[in-house]
Amino acid sequence: MIDERLRIAGHLLRRAHQAHDALFAEETAGYDVTSAQIAALSAIEWHPGIELSALADFIGYDAATIGSLVNRLVAKRLVRRRIGKHDRRTRQLTLTSRGEAFLSLVMRQAAHVETRLLAELTPEERTVFMSLLLRVVERTPTTMKAAC
Repeated sequence: MIDERLRIAGHLLRRAHQAHDALFAEETAGYDVTSAQIAALSAIEWHPGIELSALADFIGYDAATIGSLVNRLVAKRLVRRRIGKHDRRTRQLTLTSRGEAFLSLVMRQAAHVETRLLAELTPEERTVFMSLLLRVVERTPTTMKAAC
């Protein structure tokens, strides 16, 4: 039981994040992937040709962090970087065929994470919880999201 004095939103969110990370590691053991990498791969799948800055905005990462995350995905041959069509200074990102297959495989495993994380909630409570969490995240100023 969590001490009443530690029932603070930030602390509980951190603990929930730790629980998520532990479950994610269990469900995706052996795949050498993080939940942030899955978010990036998914975003690239949904938006082929997305630029680095747009990807950072889409998944709530800062520019420095997204660069190293994408570098790891490129090194794993899951993502391809191409020179931008309209601006040669930009890089457009697409999944490789290996990246598409990997994402499909890992998503089947990762789907269990949310189910396990929210198992103690009724279906109605899950809906309310996700709605409230989404509202908190969407109403967080952009500058605060970038620090994630």
